[in-house]
Amino acid sequence: MTLQDYLDRYNLQNDIKPSTYDHYFWVVQSLNSHLCRQAELSELSAELFNRYLLALRERGISPFTAKNRRNSLLVLWRSAWRDGLAPPVEEVRRVRTPEPSKDVWAADEVVRLIRACRALRGYFRRTDILRANYFETMIMAAYDTGLRRSDLHRIRVEDIILSQFGVVQQKTSRVVVVRLNTDTLCKIKEFVCGVTRQHVWPKWSKRREAFSRMFKRIVEVAGLQGTFCKIRRTSGTEVERQRHGCAWLHLGHTSPDTARRWYINPERAYDIDRPLPPPLDIDR
Repeated sequence: MTLQDYLDRYNLQNDIKPSTYDHYFWVVQSLNSHLCRQAELSELSAELFNRYLLALRERGISPFTAKNRRNSLLVLWRSAWRDGLAPPVEEVRRVRTPEPSKDVWAADEVVRLIRACRALRGYFRRTDILRANYFETMIMAAYDTGLRRSDLHRIRVEDIILSQFGVVQQKTSRVVVVRLNTDTLCKIKEFVCGVTRQHVWPKWSKRREAFSRMFKRIVEVAGLQGTFCKIRRTSGTEVERQRHGCAWLHLGHTSPDTARRWYINPERAYDIDRPLPPPLDIDR
């Protein structure tokens, strides 16, 4: 049995979210691409996975991505072993990850990013959605709400009635109440005026990298660096800067620790005049 076939069996046996299945699917596809064939359960071994992880490093894949893929493959391997379909699980090399980046954009840089969206021309293929308006309003909403991109895709047109509404987070399944600034709400209402689609920002392509490529183009036009995730860090940091101790609620976390470790840029959030200790009188 191939690992891909087993994933379908694993999906039937376990109550996993569609997004989790999609993630496992892409991880297995990545391993298959590395092997140039379908991975078989009978050949799963530490050596196989170690060579795959080394290949990811040589390709310049982020250590966080590599660690995530390692853990996902181990989940499937352990499950297949318990089902008696794979060899015993062995010790797979660990992936060292650096301290998470807390790089953020300043508010004026977010404005540059939004203005750079105007460089996008035309409509998405087989849709009536203007590229420029799509990204402009989505970035504004991401900055106001701090939502992940996956959750922004889930916002429905009918939600955009009031400036405050609840969103069920795809990653955690918890509800977070978000608010929009007046200018953002007006822009979004103009964007969806008269449309018949269900979602404000639907996914226009099944290819995961399509969004990243277009957003990268916007970032380059703005003369900046960073991915879409940087907007979430920026939003959380700015909220923490306005009111200390509120970023974790804004970002939909269950405790302040996650926000502090992964999202809040301390240099910007806590930009205050810190006193020095009294000077030493060394000449006396």
